[in-house]
Amino acid sequence: MTYLSLPEFFWLAGLAGTCVALLCGPMGSLMVWQRMSYFGDTLGHAGLLGVALGTVLSWNTWAATIVVCVLIGAGLRLLERQQVVPEDALLGLLSHAVLAVGVIIASSMTTVRLNMSGILFGDILALGYSDLLSIAIMTALLLLGVRKIWAPLLSSIVSPALAALEGVPVSRVRTLYVLLLSIVVALAVKVVGILLITALLIIPAASTRFFSSSPERMALYASIAGILAVWLGLGLSFWQNWPAGPSIILVSVLLFIAFFIAFSAKEQPGF
Repeated sequence: MTYLSLPEFFWLAGLAGTCVALLCGPMGSLMVWQRMSYFGDTLGHAGLLGVALGTVLSWNTWAATIVVCVLIGAGLRLLERQQVVPEDALLGLLSHAVLAVGVIIASSMTTVRLNMSGILFGDILALGYSDLLSIAIMTALLLLGVRKIWAPLLSSIVSPALAALEGVPVSRVRTLYVLLLSIVVALAVKVVGILLITALLIIPAASTRFFSSSPERMALYASIAGILAVWLGLGLSFWQNWPAGPSIILVSVLLFIAFFIAFSAKEQPGF
């Protein structure tokens, strides 16, 4: 079989995954620098609640997922300001709470049965042309948003106090990043599912951190690594008849291991 004879759904999935990987590169790099992986998990779990509510209310499930993720992200930003409960404990509480509520709503449906496997691990092979167009438009808009907040957010990550002295609205910029991240997570849920979304954000960024000489290069290389993982993962899924989302993450992990070994060998000759 040649690549030209691959089915249409394979190419649609690959193009949609490419769009998401382009977003996950810079957004995941920013997550790595801020150590926000648990934050991403919480937003990912909110995806199930969004799908369930969208189905119950007869809304577009993607729109409902985006709304729920944005609301949860905004709520987390507000709750971060309280000093009673540690942030990691708060994220753990909300992460499991929204997941539990989503599962309860989904299991209570009597007229519609949700594809739980697709929600948990992604359903990228079921995307159509309209889905691809929506993802492409959202990707372009979100990349413009990321570009706008990139410099001030980077300054606030390096030194919040110094950034504030230079006139950077640190809290506002971080809030905008969280809202953008919420939308990215909602889009990516369709690709790798709610349980694996943080991996798609974190692993490519962590892989390319070994050999990136600047934040911009790390974001670019992370996007490239993500795109490579998407296409190789889809190929592996098609060849071995494995689920697509986990296959993409597996390739991401293998790339991380390869980059780590190459970096270790370079830093420690003879190891």
